[in-house]
Amino acid sequence: MKNSRIYKNENAKKYDTLFCRIEKLLSIPSVKLISFFASQDNNNRPDWKDKYDAKYDLQGFYVDRQIESIIPNPRPEEINDEISIISSCEHFVCISNTICNSSDICMTWLYSHELQHLLQALKNKYILIVSELLDFAKYEMHAIDKPTELESELTANV
Repeated sequence: MKNSRIYKNENAKKYDTLFCRIEKLLSIPSVKLISFFASQDNNNRPDWKDKYDAKYDLQGFYVDRQIESIIPNPRPEEINDEISIISSCEHFVCISNTICNSSDICMTWLYSHELQHLLQALKNKYILIVSELLDFAKYEMHAIDKPTELESELTANV
């Protein structure tokens, strides 16, 4: 299985060439990645997360399925329609309907951000786990203060 994209959102489908360019610019290797562009919004914000970044977390997410075998739940229902395909991937990116229907810049920014999390996981599979532990430990950190988030934002900015 090579990297692939699933388009539930028709608006996102017309940016396929742009997404290919982003993946090439970021040097995304062939790693059994599925990028899912939803026609529904995400509901993946864990209850333990502070409320300040609730809107941010609803926009997209990355899952290293080699560490986390399930896709966060609750999730867009339409993911369930493709679960047999998704279960064969090692890495999963989901971009919400809100982002898919936003500006080109916003969509490419968040997609680049989530792909950077993939690159972080490939570099050191434990770095994202440590980042999540900072949340569990109730550190008073904004998402952007976490090194993994800051690096993803800086990469998306390039």
